[in-house]
Amino acid sequence: MKQESLTVEVNQSNPQLALEKILTAEIDVAERISTAKEKADKVITSAQSDLVKIKNQILADARAKRDIAFEEGVKSAREAAEKTVTVAQAEAEKSIVHGRQYLDEAVDTVMNFLLGQNQERK
Repeated sequence: MKQESLTVEVNQSNPQLALEKILTAEIDVAERISTAKEKADKVITSAQSDLVKIKNQILADARAKRDIAFEEGVKSAREAAEKTVTVAQAEAEKSIVHGRQYLDEAVDTVMNFLLGQNQERK
C-alpha cells in the first residue's frame, strides 16, 4: 500500500494553528483508515459470497455425477440380470427337452418296478 507522509509545520508563534493542523491530519488519516477498512470488508464479504456459490456449485455437480453414476449402475445391473434370466430360461428349456427324452423310459422303469413288486406279492 502506498504510504503517504503528511507534513505538519509547527508554528511556534501560534500553537493553536499547529494543533488544528495536527487534528486535521488525524481526521484525514482516520477517514482513510475507515475507507480502507470498508473496502476490505466489502472484499471479504464478496470473497465469502463467492466461496459459498462455488461450494454450492461443487455440491450440485457432485450430486449430478452421483445420480448419473447411480443410474448407470442400475442400468448395468438390470442388463446383467436380464442376461442371467435369459440364460437361465434357455438352460431350463434345455433341461425340459432333455428330461422329456427320458420321460417315457422313466415311466416304463417305474411301472415295471411297481408291477414287478406287485407280481411278487401275489
